[in-house]
Amino acid sequence: MNSSFNFKQLRILVVLIILTVVVGLTRTCQAQCFTDSPLITMFVDSLETLVDPTIVYDPTYRKLDSMCDDVPADIGVCSDVVIRAFAKIDICLAEAVNNYLKKRGVKTDRHIDHRRVRNLGLLFTYAGFEIPIKQSYDLDYYKPGDIIWWKLSRDIDHIGIVGKNGKVLHNIGQGQVMNVSPYAYRIHKAYRINV
Repeated sequence: MNSSFNFKQLRILVVLIILTVVVGLTRTCQAQCFTDSPLITMFVDSLETLVDPTIVYDPTYRKLDSMCDDVPADIGVCSDVVIRAFAKIDICLAEAVNNYLKKRGVKTDRHIDHRRVRNLGLLFTYAGFEIPIKQSYDLDYYKPGDIIWWKLSRDIDHIGIVGKNGKVLHNIGQGQVMNVSPYAYRIHKAYRINV
């Protein structure tokens, strides 16, 4: 083993392998093949640990020391909920978004790109996670772990993740809370992680 190979490089390699496998599997799998895989279970189980109504909504641009760092734990926006949920299963969305945008020839900013709902949406669509949306209420359609991208008034993007109780974990200015149904706002896109 090369002596310059360190734990951080190994972690990055593992994350890239996971994303490659996830992208590869989902590209050959219909959205309906949602399973109770260990990764999905860990992802969904971690959501309740992220509930914290004291988190202050703060969209301020912040420089991060390294690619996979988080903004301070006591602040955040809706996209930070998704970023933190993926971090709970050791997937760095900042790195995934950055690599995806570079691959498309887009100028990147590693401090903010992953905190933009539209960039997360592009990545999830590319990974094959997008499922058809259902605007009319259907209790069984959206599953725990599904990611919902809403459009609020004036075309404002908002995002959250469906929890075990059918409520969505999100941050719209009342902290990281799990208090609305997927149908609370106009659904723009929805994603289901298939592994």
